Amino acid sequence: MPLLDTMALLGSALVGGIFFAFSSFVMKALARVPSAEGIGAMQSINVVVLNPGFLGAFFGTAVLSLGAAGLAVASWGRPSAPYFLGGTIFYLVGTLLVTVLGNVPLNDQLVAVRYGSRRRCRMGELSGPVDDVEPRSDGRRNGRRAAVYLGSLTKRRGLMSRKDRCTSCDTPPGPAI
Repeated sequence: MPLLDTMALLGSALVGGIFFAFSSFVMKALARVPSAEGIGAMQSINVVVLNPGFLGAFFGTAVLSLGAAGLAVASWGRPSAPYFLGGTIFYLVGTLLVTVLGNVPLNDQLVAVRYGSRRRCRMGELSGPVDDVEPRSDGRRNGRRAAVYLGSLTKRRGLMSRKDRCTSCDTPPGPAI
């Protein structure tokens, strides 16, 4: 189980890093170029992203998360179990579901726009079933999910046991000053 825990954490962090990078500089760079060029670049990104590396990390982390959730339910009495279940929910809803129901339909609309066509289209004119779906929100969700998984690992490995916490406030003791 520790290997599954670690792989789910690393997968979540990796996918979160991908979304962070995309929102931190790719989307900002696309916003700086004329709409037609940005749409063309985004269309190219949507083709190139469908590769074994990305899809393996994206869907592989979902499978690992489901495995972690199954083990969490099977060992519900352990202190780390709710964290594993929470991490799975964050990943499946906050990343997988938002991407499939929000981002993919927007990308499908973008495919229909022809580069250099007479039809004027700006990126903001595209709309999908989920309003205001942005990669930066996916990045935040991935960060929260990775933190939940990390919390489960620290609970599991005893890195943060009850005896290490302040009894009056239930927080880890700070450094001695």
